[in-house]
Formats: sequence, C-alpha cells, structure tokens
Amino acid sequence: MTEHSTWSVNWWRVVVALLVVFCSIALLEWWTAPFFMARSMGTGQAAVLPTPPPDLTLTTESTSRVKRSGVSFEVPWIEIDKSKLASNSEALNFTNGVEMLVGRPSRSLEIVRATRGIQAAAVRYELGSDVLSSQFALTLAALGTSADDAKWWRTPIYNEKVEFLLMEKNVVAGIASGAQAVPIYSFSLGQIRGFQIGDPKGRRNFVHLYLFDKADHSCGISLFNFQNVTQSEINELVATLRFEK
Repeated sequence: MTEHSTWSVNWWRVVVALLVVFCSIALLEWWTAPFFMARSMGTGQAAVLPTPPPDLTLTTESTSRVKRSGVSFEVPWIEIDKSKLASNSEALNFTNGVEMLVGRPSRSLEIVRATRGIQAAAVRYELGSDVLSSQFALTLAALGTSADDAKWWRTPIYNEKVEFLLMEKNVVAGIASGAQAVPIYSFSLGQIRGFQIGDPKGRRNFVHLYLFDKADHSCGISLFNFQNVTQSEINELVATLRFEK
C-alpha cells in the first residue's frame, strides 16, 4: 500500500513539472512572438525613417493644371491629348515621357477603428488617440516606426502595435518602392502635407507621393519613366494640389 502511494505521488509530481515546463514555454512564446515578428519586418525599406526633402523650392516654369481621380494640380509639363486615354483612366502621360498614376488609396484608419475584439481594442489603446485622430497621423506614425521600437521586455500588445505600424509602413512605402531602399521625405507645402518615397536624383526612376489636405482627404500619385524631373517640379505639383470632390 505504501509503495503504491509513493509511485502515485511521484507520477503526480512529474505531471505537474511537465505542465509547468510546457506552460512556461507557451507563455514565453506568447510574450516574445510579437517582438520577433516586428524585428523581422524592420529591414530594407522599413528601416528608412522620414527626413525633410533636400529642396523645398517651387519651379519658376510656366505650368498647366491637370485633373484625375477628383484631384487637380499644376505641372510644368505638356499633357498628351486626353482623348488617347480612357475617360475614367487614372493615368496621365506627358510629352517629356513622364507617366503618372493618380488614385485614392485605401484608408486603413477606418479598418482599425472598426475592427472588433479585445486584442484590437488593446492595440488601439497602445496607438493612442493622437495617432488615431486622422489617416495622416496614422501614416506619420507608421513611417516613423522602425524595428528598434520593438522591445523584448515590453508587453506583447505594445510589440503588436509596433508590428501593425511596420505593416502599415510596408503598405505605404515598402511595396511602393520595391526591394531597393529609397529615401522617405516628409513635408508640408501650401495646404498639402504628406510624404514622398523616392528621389528624382536616385538610380530608380520612380517617385511615389502620398498626400493629404487639412481635412484629411488623401491621394496617391506615382511618377514613372521621367528624365530630368527636378524636386522643385514635384514640389510645385504638391503645393498646387486640390481635392475637388
């Protein structure tokens, strides 16, 4: 009888010890998984932080106003006859070879606000009311986030916030610019503020603009295949942009 009881107690201790070990591993994984995920997302373009553009001057050349996707702006280039393009096209072509796409990007802010669940509510709490006050504020926070913001000693919800902002950054900047990291500029010109991914003097012949007005209307403009386009010409486009509907 005594021997049987001893064996029962020993097996019970083994079971308890195994439960403690497995629970500790599960807890450690739960605690560190968002940290490692955020760190893995912070390479390449995601490691680039916004800086002021090197040139904020406006071109002195004569300009013409063009319109697409409910926004209009001035550029010092001659547009190719619109009849060559579909009336509902988001594209603009110019005689100097510049190709442009103008669109209204999806607004992740509404998705963040509408997502239900305890975890989503906790991430919103970590983001804070200032970041969630506008799409511009959310984009500014995302582009200003790097992998170094993830800390192993911080809570999983905090690191999930960092992970979310890096995901948003990759949508705005990473995918747009491809594998090669390019500069990110943050600026305010006239009534428009926003961000520029890419440099007209860089090796990649591509620039993407993500622009907002004071009412938080937003648009995205991508420029391709340009030769001798200057930063001041891009600044002119930004400073004269207006949302018309």
